[in-house]
Amino acid sequence: MTVIKQEEKKEKQVYKRDLNVTKVLRMKELPDVVGAKPSTIYTWIREGHFPAPKKMQRISIWDKDVVENWVAEKLAS
Repeated sequence: MTVIKQEEKKEKQVYKRDLNVTKVLRMKELPDVVGAKPSTIYTWIREGHFPAPKKMQRISIWDKDVVENWVAEKLAS
């Protein structure tokens, strides 16, 4: 019985490790990451200067890696 439980535990650990979970940001978190007000961020989105959000039902979300790469590019230029 103990051996089976240990195997199940190992399988769960491997499963958790193999998941490719994308971290997301909501608008309330973006100003701290980007350093701009929400109204400015929405203007940048409209003008095509900032990555557009993905919609998850009625919620707008941004891929954290995409936003961080955008910030890094802006700092480098």
